[in-house]
Amino acid sequence: MTDIIKIVRDIQKEKESVMVEPAYALFSEIIKEVTKRVKDELNKEVVEGTLEFHRTLNDIAFNIKNQ
Repeated sequence: MTDIIKIVRDIQKEKESVMVEPAYALFSEIIKEVTKRVKDELNKEVVEGTLEFHRTLNDIAFNIKNQ
């Protein structure tokens, strides 16, 4: 599970390091980071062979590979 507190803390620290005030983590920034991490994890699982992915007409679908 993604650690939301760590994501907020990292965004906040990044803003503080470049002196952006207020150093809030915006909802859109949090969602962007969560989405990136989920995509990275899905890609890793596909490469490792745990998941299969399929292109549908309007999306991409995943299923757990039979072992």
